[in-house]
Amino acid sequence: MRMCTRGCASLPDCSNEHRTSSGCGNAGRFGKRIARVAKAFDMWVIATRRTASKPARSCWADLILPVDNLNRLLAESDFVIAAVPLTPGTYHFVGRRQFKQMKREAFFVNVAPGPVVDEQALADALTEGTIAAAALDVFEIEPLTQDSPLWAIPNLIYSPHIAGYIETYADMVQDLFIRNLERYVRGEKPAGVINKKRDY
Repeated sequence: MRMCTRGCASLPDCSNEHRTSSGCGNAGRFGKRIARVAKAFDMWVIATRRTASKPARSCWADLILPVDNLNRLLAESDFVIAAVPLTPGTYHFVGRRQFKQMKREAFFVNVAPGPVVDEQALADALTEGTIAAAALDVFEIEPLTQDSPLWAIPNLIYSPHIAGYIETYADMVQDLFIRNLERYVRGEKPAGVINKKRDY
């Protein structure tokens, strides 16, 4: 694990005069949780949602946009958080064009599967000052290869795919298995079934 100790730009201004904005790509189950945490810090929350047909609001987001309005989320967010599932349509979903649409002072965070981000494009965006900094817990190839350009970038925080770990994780998995087994015995549909049409 490495903390960003040199080369990192200062955090966006969080004073009352500037309400920090958080953009979450994909307002699914994980995206909603991220949005609720951001709201607790009084951030202006923008999200995209696959099923949204027009801009809307909710109790957990100030603005929900259709996916084809992603460019607006990128342009207006101080923190851009990728939380999309990995499908054939989201491979390298965040690349050179998306980084160029972000603010120069933006911080990018990836909690989606590693291949959602074009790592070379991210490395270039960080070294060229296109964005301020980034945080990654996942990578396209894990563990991160020794020749990866990401190792040498000072304005990058990374951890070894452990961000989702909590002490009660095993208990949560066990509880889910038991509940799904009970549903199966009763002839009911289990929770967490993959939608094959969506690939997640």
